[in-house]
Amino acid sequence: MLRTILSQIVRKMIENWDQYKDLEYYPDRLCACGCGGRLKVDHMHKYRDSIPEYIHGHNGRGLKVPRETRICANPNCDVVFEVAVTRTQKFCSTECQLKHVHECNQRSPSKETCKKIAESISKCYMEGHRTFQPGYKSGYVYLEKFDLSLFFRSSYEEKALLFLENLRGVVDVDTEAIRIKYEDKEGYTHYYLPDILVKDEKGNCCLIEVKPSYQLEDEVNQLKFRAGVQYSLEHNMKYLIWTEDMIFSNKNGSTTELSLQAIVEATAATLSESGKVMIQSELHRNMQRQEETTCPPTNVG
Repeated sequence: MLRTILSQIVRKMIENWDQYKDLEYYPDRLCACGCGGRLKVDHMHKYRDSIPEYIHGHNGRGLKVPRETRICANPNCDVVFEVAVTRTQKFCSTECQLKHVHECNQRSPSKETCKKIAESISKCYMEGHRTFQPGYKSGYVYLEKFDLSLFFRSSYEEKALLFLENLRGVVDVDTEAIRIKYEDKEGYTHYYLPDILVKDEKGNCCLIEVKPSYQLEDEVNQLKFRAGVQYSLEHNMKYLIWTEDMIFSNKNGSTTELSLQAIVEATAATLSESGKVMIQSELHRNMQRQEETTCPPTNVG
C-alpha cells in the first residue's frame, strides 16, 4: 500500500516536471491571479508535487504587485531585469553583485563604462520603463484634455502637468521625451531627460524642467540647465525652469486666463554674465536690485 502511494506521488512529480524540464527560468510564467508578476521555477520543484502558480507571499488574493524595470548596477553588465517596486534589488543576480564588489575594490569604472550605463538607463526611460524614486511622490496622472496618462517623479511635476492641462495655447504634452547628452567637469558622459515637453497651437515647442528653488544652484543641475539651454537654441525651442513660485502661484486663479507665451516670458532660462543659468524673471529682478543699490543719490536743492 505504501509503495503504491509513493509511486503515485513520484509519477505525479515526474509528469509535472516533464512540462518544464528543458527550462530553468520562465519569462512567460505569470502569477495566476493576473497581476502580471513573473514566476521563477527552480529545479528543486521537481521534488515537489506542483509548479508554483502564485507569487510567493501573494497567494492570489487579488493584490496587485506593481513592478518596474531596472538596469543592473554592475557597470560591466547591461542586463535589464524586472522586480517588484517594494524590493531593493539593484543587481540582476548575486553572482553579478559579487563580481561588481570585487572589481570595485580593484579599480574605478572607466569613462566608457559610465557612458554605457548612462546610455542604457536613458534608453529605458525613453522606451517607457519608469523607476520610482524613494521618498518622492511618483506615478501616473491622467490629463483628460489630451487623453494621456503621463508619468511624474515628484509632487511638483504632478502639479505642473495638471497646470498645463488647463493652460491656454497648449495642444500636446509629454514627459521625458528628449535625451540630451552632457559631460561633467571630470569628462564623464551623462544623459539628461528634461521633465516635460510642451507644444503650443502654433507648433512651437518648449522644454520644461521642474525643480525646487533651493536646488537651482546645485552643480549637477547647473550642468543640466546649460545642456538644456544649448539644445533648445540648436533646435529652435524654449527652455523653461519652473519652481514652486511658478506652479503654486495660481492656486485660486484660473489657468485658462493665462497663455503659454506669458509663462514662457517669465520662466525662460538664460545664461547670466557670471555663467550661471537663471530664470529670466529672476535675472530681471536681480538687475533691478543692483540698479537700485548702485544708483547715485540725487541732490535736492
